[in-house]
Amino acid sequence: MKAILYDAIEEKVPVIGVAKKAFHENTRLVIEVLRDENKNPFYVSSIGYHLDLAATQIKNMYREFRFPAIVKELYQYTKN
Repeated sequence: MKAILYDAIEEKVPVIGVAKKAFHENTRLVIEVLRDENKNPFYVSSIGYHLDLAATQIKNMYREFRFPAIVKELYQYTKN
């Protein structure tokens, strides 16, 4: 899905994905992120941007619970 979006915007803007579940054991293109004492990781992927940097930035975003607040808002927005 990221690659489709990245191609559609002609590779002009990096695309970062955040998921609650692993996708096909993809460990080469995805970083598992654990925050604080939480035992449930989330998964960060990236195209057009350094994966390590994307994971670090997502990990450091404001949150009330496991998932960053802005990611939760975007998820709810796209589901409506």
